Order: sequence, then structure tokens, then C-alpha cells
Amino acid sequence: MPLYGLVRTRLGYLILEPEGLAALRDQLLGVVPWGGNNLTGRLLRRNAPALGAAEAGLRLQAKRVTRRGLGPALVRLLPPGSAYLNVGHSNLTDTVISTVRDVAHAQITVMVHDTIPLDYPELSRVGVPERFAKFIGRAAGADQLICISQTARAALLKHIGADAPAVVVAPLGVRLAAAGAVPEALEAICAGGYFMAIGTIEPRKNIGMLLDIWQQLETRLPLLICGKRGWRNEAVFAQLDRGIAGVHELTGLSDGALMALLGGARALLFPSLAEGFGLPPAEAVALGTPVLCSDLPVLRETLRDIPVYLPAADSYQWRTRIAEYSGTDAIRQSPIALPGWGAHFKIVLTVT
Repeated sequence: MPLYGLVRTRLGYLILEPEGLAALRDQLLGVVPWGGNNLTGRLLRRNAPALGAAEAGLRLQAKRVTRRGLGPALVRLLPPGSAYLNVGHSNLTDTVISTVRDVAHAQITVMVHDTIPLDYPELSRVGVPERFAKFIGRAAGADQLICISQTARAALLKHIGADAPAVVVAPLGVRLAAAGAVPEALEAICAGGYFMAIGTIEPRKNIGMLLDIWQQLETRLPLLICGKRGWRNEAVFAQLDRGIAGVHELTGLSDGALMALLGGARALLFPSLAEGFGLPPAEAVALGTPVLCSDLPVLRETLRDIPVYLPAADSYQWRTRIAEYSGTDAIRQSPIALPGWGAHFKIVLTVT
């Protein structure tokens, strides 16, 4: 059965036929450049030029349809028994669901990564819990659901109850990018050893505790915080702006540079308060880098007894362990092979 793509933009919908999807794949892999932005993209995505350029490129390869025209277009294009797969937490609208249902015997599958906005609304962006609740309500009407961990599945079933469709677990795959060049400025900083924290700087990632610890340590190896600034973390942003000895905030690193740094770190620090899967610790384990992480059920599910687990709120235990790993005798471990994307998609393609 041919593969199609559906993209929602501010100007309506784009339908990508197999050739268009192949071109998109090549752009995502860096085989073909995205190309420049155009006037429409610049006007619609003033604050996100890269997204504007991506949409401009897609519009050249796709069939453009309005919201009203989406249903007839899908009925003409898709054969009976087609499967619609939504793998994100967005764009699962009433319009999309109703138009896909117009295709004879169509099946809808939705991937739910986690239910964190409902379980921890105080950690989310303003308005996200309300929008996410609507998404979950729509997802509950799908033919089947996919979760990325057993922990996420259990949390989802608490919200959608006994009438839930079949829920399949397909853990994310771990595929390491090839190590690349590290910026020269970082080489000198990291020469004597360093720690890393990876992820958006937002309340859920608990970066503020690490900043407090770094101000208390007697011996401070550098801490590299790799991730963009997020939301509802003004106090942490203020600390970073003032500067803390040994703390370096990094954005825009290539995948290769990030993997090279992660592979050489004394440890990955992951004091997160909630996760649906936890990809950075999995990548660290696959590289043989020690992991100090919060004692979360999902991390024990995916990484078993490999990391050092610590209570997320116990800064004393974290400080003690970080001091231990700061010593001259580096604590290393052997790389652990974790399931790749092939195992993930084997499950996904079986149920869609």
C-alpha cells in the first residue's frame, strides 16, 4: 500500500504523495538541502524562520487543500482500508478524524508519548493541560493506541478508562549519531572532566537543583547544560544569566558534537521529575557513560539496574554522588546495546 503524508499549516492542509515523502525524507536526513524561505513562509512564521522554510519547501512538493476540501481529497486518493497514523501530540483535530473516517474501512492509530500535562499540569506551559485533555479525548476514539513504555500505558489507561481501544507498547529506538567535532572553545573547558545535563530547560527537568548543587560543591568540574530554554523557569533563567562558576549553557550543538561530549562525560545527570521514556539516559547507557538519574518507574523499566537512581528531591544525595564522580578515578561502564528503531517500527507496522 502506498504511503502518504498529511501536514496541517496555517493555510490549510498539504497532502504529500510517495514522491513528496521521499523528498522530505532526504531533506530530514540532510541528503538534500531545505532551500530558502519565501515570502509566504516569512510572513506566516516570522518567529520561526526554519519552520517557514520547511513549510515553503513542502508546499512545492504537496497538494494543497482547504479544510473543506480535505475529506473529498482523501476519499479520492486513499484506497479502502487505509491506515492513518498520528505520532505526535498535535494536529489530531476533529476535521482530520472525520475526514479519515470518510475513507472506507480506514483505521486510526494514535501514538501517545506520555500523559505528563495531565499528571503534572503545574510543570506544563500555560494552556497545554487543557489542550492535551482534548487530544486524549480524541485519541480515545481511535482504533488503537501506541505508547512508548509500559509506564506511559498505565498512566494513559487511568485517564481513558475501561472503554479504551487496544493499547500497544512500542519502546523508542536508540540510535546513536556518529561522534563529530567538538567546538574548540569546549575542548579546553572539558579537558579535565565534566558532567552533562541534556534537555529543554523547563520545570520538569529539575535543572534548578543542579545549579544549586554547583554553587555548593568544593571541587567543581564543568557542568554542560545542553538544551534550549523552555517555560515557567524564570528563576533558573535568572541564575544562568547571572552566571555560576563551572556551569555552561549550550544550544545549537550538532548531533555529532553532542554524542562526542556525552561519550566523554564523567556522567549524565538526569534529575527529571517525570518522563514518558527518557531518551538521553538511554543514549548515555549505549555509549557506556555513567548515568545518575531520578528514581522514576519508566527509567527502571527501560534501563533496569544500570544507572544510579536517586530521589529527585534529595539534593544531598545528588551532591554526594556528583562529588564521588568528580574524583580522579573515573567511574566507567561498558556500553549496553539497547533495542533500535527496527524493533520499534516492527511493532508499530504490525498494528497499523
